[in-house]
Amino acid sequence: ELKAKLEEIKKLNKEKYQQLLRSSSHANVFSTGFAQAEGVFGLRGFSEKYKKEKELEIDMELLTLKCKNAEQPEQQKLKSELQGVLNKLFDIREVQKLEEVKILEKRLQELKESLQVRKQKKDEIVQRRIQELLGDSKYLKWD
Repeated sequence: ELKAKLEEIKKLNKEKYQQLLRSSSHANVFSTGFAQAEGVFGLRGFSEKYKKEKELEIDMELLTLKCKNAEQPEQQKLKSELQGVLNKLFDIREVQKLEEVKILEKRLQELKESLQVRKQKKDEIVQRRIQELLGDSKYLKWD
């Protein structure tokens, strides 16, 4: 199905098809389809969300091209379909952004904790660095 959609994009707008392939860092996924790419390119680890997002992006491009080439009555139907696809894509990307925020918040918390500990152990850290710089630490090494 994915390959058929890509072929349709290619028929409607060869330049857009080529742009899709070039702009993707996973061009092989687009050109071979997910099923083939999973085995050939080791994409078994890619999440279903990633696959769904890529499929929706292809649907978006196809619907956009169809809409541009359609007559008025058909255009409204295609716009409605395009809106549905864009809503799904938006939701997927918002979930990704939320996950990224959670990761960043966790990293920020870790950095704050590290700063607090380093602040408490400032003298010890400075003394250790002096020993390293002056070569006095050679007897303090484990090995």
